[in-house]
Amino acid sequence: MIKSGDYITRNSYKNDTLFLVLSVKGNMVYLKGVNDRLYADSPVDDCTIVDKEVIEDKFNVPKVDTDMDRNDYFYLPPRVLQLDGDSDYLKRCMNFYKEMNVKANGLTVSEIEIPRKIHGLLDEFQPDIVVITGHDAYLKKNNIGFDKTME
Repeated sequence: MIKSGDYITRNSYKNDTLFLVLSVKGNMVYLKGVNDRLYADSPVDDCTIVDKEVIEDKFNVPKVDTDMDRNDYFYLPPRVLQLDGDSDYLKRCMNFYKEMNVKANGLTVSEIEIPRKIHGLLDEFQPDIVVITGHDAYLKKNNIGFDKTME
């Protein structure tokens, strides 16, 4: 029985994407991508529950070799500012920056608020790189972001 908090893949997509189950309503499962920024729904019978070992082996972000020979040149990593409306996705990104030894500041900011706040944040953090991640899917019915329907 699939329940909120389970990790699943979808059979119809060859089990290529890992999802967290947000909710189950009737025969439909509402999903949030774990490694991919994606919201989806799926019939319960199209889902396969994934156990923890498979998640760790198959779906983790690949490790990048960070051994650098710094004797030949001077290396100064850029400062990154990342803004995102999804705190879970932002945490994954911040962990990746940390693994890569990149100085980064990450802020959870609603996609609607980013245009109003960006100038002040640029002045405050003085980043070399700005990353703005957000949802680009909308429901036509209510003309709102898909993530708003999950709350």
